[in-house]
Amino acid sequence: HATIMATVAAGAGNTSGFGRGVAAGAYVTTSDFERLLPDAPAALLALDISVQNHSYGVGVENYYGIESKEYDQSCIDAPQVLHVFSSGNEGESALTDGYYQNIPGMATLTGQFKTSKNTLSVGSSDRYGNVVPRSSRGPAHDGRVKPELIAYGDAGSSEASAVVSGVAALLQQAHINKMADLPAATLVKATLINSADDSGRPHVDFETGYGSVNALRAVRTIMEDRFRTGVIAESEAHVFEIDVPANQDLLKVTLGWNDP
Repeated sequence: HATIMATVAAGAGNTSGFGRGVAAGAYVTTSDFERLLPDAPAALLALDISVQNHSYGVGVENYYGIESKEYDQSCIDAPQVLHVFSSGNEGESALTDGYYQNIPGMATLTGQFKTSKNTLSVGSSDRYGNVVPRSSRGPAHDGRVKPELIAYGDAGSSEASAVVSGVAALLQQAHINKMADLPAATLVKATLINSADDSGRPHVDFETGYGSVNALRAVRTIMEDRFRTGVIAESEAHVFEIDVPANQDLLKVTLGWNDP
């Protein structure tokens, strides 16, 4: 399973053209997923890891716990590392307790770590961009949108997560090519959300999140400098001017940050 996911995300095509992944020029290393807490941020940074794919799950869990908290803290300690989780393949099951108990297809993410605020969770779609029935749904326990995105994964959300991890690496490389530095994970996450194609019910929902990932549009967002970054303090205001082309009928703005 791990070998297949690595191939989807970053396979170099060594065995055949079918083994070429989304970010074929990326370097890959491994981690032990038997330990559900995050790897030490210092260890990730020492290996120059900028995307960590998490294509695994446990039972359906819809609460914020120790693992969720630790992943959120890891994102603050290593703000350039993006963590991408598969949403799970329990979309047709139902919780046995909590706010959404006995409602099939609601709040079925497979692992409380996937409800963390500063990470990204990905559901699976068919080749036409439609969410598949078994793809795990949101919302999170507190009503937040989960998963944030869907992506193609005919074998489940593990593949979808690997696809998005590969696209995230492409965005990072585009930012390095343009700005000569690695972007914050919040920028990569916001760009993926903003550039996604609407899917399922109109606009945002708990099955497809903000839509189906669109790699080309995401990379163009970075290359065309359609983003702003900054730091703001309490009671402080920043004003950004945006040029909207004539006859444009839709302006889509996405604000992203790491929540402490």
